[in-house]
Amino acid sequence: VLPLTFTTKLSGGCTVTDAGGAVVLQINVPLFRPCPRRVLLDPGRVPLLSVERKQGFGQASPVWHVFRGDRNNESDLLFTVNALSMRASRLHLNVFLAENTAQDVADFRIKGDFSRSCYFYLGNYSDVMIASMNHLDSFGRRMFGVSVFPQVDYAFITTLVVILCSLWG
Repeated sequence: VLPLTFTTKLSGGCTVTDAGGAVVLQINVPLFRPCPRRVLLDPGRVPLLSVERKQGFGQASPVWHVFRGDRNNESDLLFTVNALSMRASRLHLNVFLAENTAQDVADFRIKGDFSRSCYFYLGNYSDVMIASMNHLDSFGRRMFGVSVFPQVDYAFITTLVVILCSLWG
């Protein structure tokens, strides 16, 4: 299990550190944009992924689109995240890989209570957990402890945590 700590910044960004305190990822939120994009950077500040929140016409809940690098072309789409429940105490998000265009069955899902713990699962009906997130005591700063299970991409889980944080500021 890979333990990670997420520390939010006043700008809306975040720093992700490993158990030894080394920065493994950073999240930048460009200021002065009407719909902020979040860009996931490696330690050398190279863009890995970008996240955009989109609210389509007639949609009750927002949808997040995650793209390769610092792009937003449909050809670079990696996955989308749909919020089924927007209540922090009864969180339920579905994740669909780009190839899953029908979006009938989620490829991953997130359930839990944002103020306490959230759990990340493989598939729509599976009980196979791939990561977990817990709030940490942080003396006024928002911090999360995230455990990423073996064989799971921590940049993927980090992106999902960024989306969760954007739901509740």
